[in-house]
Amino acid sequence: HQYDRSWGSDARQGHLVVIAEHDHIDPAAIRSVLGA
Repeated sequence: HQYDRSWGSDARQGHLVVIAEHDHIDPAAIRSVLGA
């Protein structure tokens, strides 16, 4: 988990948008993207 990378946060947000749009919000997938 390297949060010091300038693109890290943007990349995670992008994945969340894709998950929400294509999977109609998948909690497990969102947690996976967030590393939670």
